[in-house]
Amino acid sequence: MLQIYILFALLAMVFYGFSDFTGALAARRDHPIRAALWSLLVGSAILFIVYLLFFRSSMISADALFILIIAGMIGACATLAFFKGMQVGKVAIVSPISNAWSVVIVLFGIAFFLQKPSVIESIGIVMIIASTILISLDLKQIRKLRFEGIESGIAYGLVGMLGWGIMFLLMDFVIPKTGWFLPVFIIYIVQSAVALALTLWAKKGLWASSKSVPYILTNGVFGVVAFLAYSVGVSSGNAVIVAPIAASAPFITVILAILLLRERLRAGQLLSVAAIILGIVILAV
Repeated sequence: MLQIYILFALLAMVFYGFSDFTGALAARRDHPIRAALWSLLVGSAILFIVYLLFFRSSMISADALFILIIAGMIGACATLAFFKGMQVGKVAIVSPISNAWSVVIVLFGIAFFLQKPSVIESIGIVMIIASTILISLDLKQIRKLRFEGIESGIAYGLVGMLGWGIMFLLMDFVIPKTGWFLPVFIIYIVQSAVALALTLWAKKGLWASSKSVPYILTNGVFGVVAFLAYSVGVSSGNAVIVAPIAASAPFITVILAILLLRERLRAGQLLSVAAIILGIVILAV
C-alpha cells in the first residue's frame, strides 16, 4: 500500500515540475525579479485565504517564527536566482541543478543525525553532485582556463539548489512543532516581502507585463500547491525520503522544455541531465 507521505511527495514532484516550466516562461516575458514577486504574491494570496478559512486559531512560538523568517529570506534569494537562471539559461539544465536541493537535506541527515546511506543511496548522491559539476563546464574552455565556458544559468541554478536546500532544512525542523501549514504561509510572506523590496530597489517597476500574467498566475498556483504537498509529506513521513521524491520534478520540466521550447543540449549535457534526474530518483527509491 502506498504510504500517504509518498503520495504527497509525488504530488509535490508533479506540481514543482509544472511550476519550474511556467516560471521559465514568465521569466522570459518579464523582468525575473518582477515575475518572481508576482508569482510569490499569488501564492501568498491563496495561502492567506486558506489561513482565514481554516487556520486562524493556529499559534507559533517566537523561536519557530524566527527560524521561518530566516528560511524565507534564504528561500527568496534562491527563488530570485532560479527565475534569473531560467531567463538566461536552458530550462533543461537549470531545473535539474536547482532541484538537486534534496542532496543538501540528505547530507545534513547523514552528518547530524548519523543516518548512514545505503550503497544505492550513496551512488545517487555521487551521481547528482558529479553531474551538476560536469553539466556546468565546457571542456574546451577549461583547457583555456577561462570562465566563459560555464553555461548560462548554471551559477543561478547552484544558488537555487543551496538556498532551497537550507530553506527546506529549516522548515523541516519546524514542521513537527507547528504543523504543515504555518511554515509554508510564513515563508511565502517573507519571500514576497524580500522580492518586493528588491523590485523597488532595482527600480524596474511593479506591474507585470501582460504577456507574462498567464504564466505568473499558473506558476503561483502550481508552486504553492507543490509547497503545501511537500509540507504535508514531511509532517507525516521522513524528510530524507520525501525531499528526493519531490525534487524529481525535472522529469516533467525537462520533457516540457524539450517538447515545447525545442531546447537543444550538447551530448555531454544531455547525459549529465539524465544522470542528475536518475540520481534523484535513486534517492527516492
